[in-house]
Amino acid sequence: MSLRYKGIRGFIAREELTTLKESTLLTFFDMCRRFDLRDGRDYSYNINDKLILFHQTGSVIYLKELKFYPSDPEYEYLGSTEYTWGFIDEASQITQKAKNVMKSRIRYKLAENGLIAKLLMGCNPSKGWIYGEFFKPWRAGELPEHKNFLQALVTDNPFIEPGYIKNLEGMDKQTKERLLFGNWDYDDDPAVLMTYDALTDLFTNSVPADPSKKYI
Repeated sequence: MSLRYKGIRGFIAREELTTLKESTLLTFFDMCRRFDLRDGRDYSYNINDKLILFHQTGSVIYLKELKFYPSDPEYEYLGSTEYTWGFIDEASQITQKAKNVMKSRIRYKLAENGLIAKLLMGCNPSKGWIYGEFFKPWRAGELPEHKNFLQALVTDNPFIEPGYIKNLEGMDKQTKERLLFGNWDYDDDPAVLMTYDALTDLFTNSVPADPSKKYI
């Protein structure tokens, strides 16, 4: 999008900026090389301002940290910058509130370019808010039309190192279920008193509207 549209703004985000620079950003640079895009010729990476500028279009990608601070529950430190698109890597590590704040900022030059607001998120299976907002309704065939969930296993990646899969095969059962088989219910135990689905539905259960009766 940064190569196609002029003067737009995107963001790549993760819980901590340090981790983003040590992993996600390195993959980004690797993909640029695959597309024959060169730093200094086609784009410039400004480490101080934490952004990537594309020379031909003037479009910018900002690197954002989405860490939660108890003193700032509304994420006001993120400022009021508007974006055209966004990508959150390892989204299961951030709060749902952080995702919602960044999603609300995707409104820059959309109508001008005939675009709609889109937020891409990537993560491994987890039992956080993504499970309840995306995976569970997707599995039940109840995911709203404005959302999409794409399940991708490690074996679907044509660029994966064969040794990585062998390494996963030797891991403990829970790790193997999550990272090798993509099992989102990896820690379910049939002997538990309450299933995880029941716990995630704790605040959405409906009960008869009878004020004389108490429910737990």
